[in-house]
Amino acid sequence: MESSSPSDSSIYCEKDVPKTVNSWKKYHLESIGIFYDDKVSTISDITTLLKGQIAPKSREIYCKLPDIMQIIIEFTKQLLQFSYKSQYIELYLAEEVSSIFSKFESSVDKFKLKDTNGFLENKSNDRVFRRWTTYTADFLLYLRVFIARLQNVSYSCDMTARKGCFTQLFMSFMNMFLLRAEIGDAYKGEITVKGRRISGIPDVRFPCFSAYNKTIQVVTVAEVKHKSSFCKSGKNCSFSVHDLSDAVLGQHGAQLLIERKNSYFKPAVSGIICIGTCFYLLNIEEEKYVSLQDKVIENRKPSKILYTRPYNFLNAADRCEILELCFWLGYLQLNAYKEMEL
Repeated sequence: MESSSPSDSSIYCEKDVPKTVNSWKKYHLESIGIFYDDKVSTISDITTLLKGQIAPKSREIYCKLPDIMQIIIEFTKQLLQFSYKSQYIELYLAEEVSSIFSKFESSVDKFKLKDTNGFLENKSNDRVFRRWTTYTADFLLYLRVFIARLQNVSYSCDMTARKGCFTQLFMSFMNMFLLRAEIGDAYKGEITVKGRRISGIPDVRFPCFSAYNKTIQVVTVAEVKHKSSFCKSGKNCSFSVHDLSDAVLGQHGAQLLIERKNSYFKPAVSGIICIGTCFYLLNIEEEKYVSLQDKVIENRKPSKILYTRPYNFLNAADRCEILELCFWLGYLQLNAYKEMEL
């Protein structure tokens, strides 16, 4: 079902919106003037828009990855070339992942010995590299656990357990980019919409602490939907966000709206739906955001949620395309914590 943004003069349905995000549908978003775009954005589009939210005086520092992280990106491409068709992932033997893990450790050791440019002599570079190797090893080790569990028939039929397993795998994967994850239950967000208090909890949140104003900000927020994971991926996939259920789109859009006030990229907020790993971006200007709290919304200017095609992080080609954005988000989180100077 296609959805298009109306003109400023359009009249939206003024029905009450649900009090909890879990009950939202796509039409609830549309009733307050928030629409999913009709065209797919590229990873480059999303990255450019996010970088555009960084204060001009900080862009030289925060919009360019340091050399060590560029090296790690290329190293990741070289070392993690495995691909799994994830709808058949339970057919793969966990021992195959053990072989990948052994080759990874061996290659890391060789790199350290042949560090002719002396990158790792710099303490900050060495800390970043060691974290990356540790988190990447953790991802590969959990991937083995993940596959082994899915091979257990009774376990694989338990939908709650499957979602938990997919969520842990996704968190382990994102951790590889130096992104610290927080289970959504750690904090319940709220916002007033049409005079009603709306609350919601995402599956996963990637927070950071701002040293400037002593607040917790959100780099990105994620929802994990395991049943349809990786159903469509690849450059040539004919993907439309409107193929997803109204419930998935409504819940994710509402959660983005809730997280907006704490977003690192405010007035934009970035999000991920882990159905093949799509990246989403909601941009709501302050005037529109404030107007949502009124019982009758006067500001009719529509806001769009942008999104990418699905990326299967268990596919080498897809994984390569998202490396730079994911490492950049991890770099921002590290800088916000002020734990190291890169």
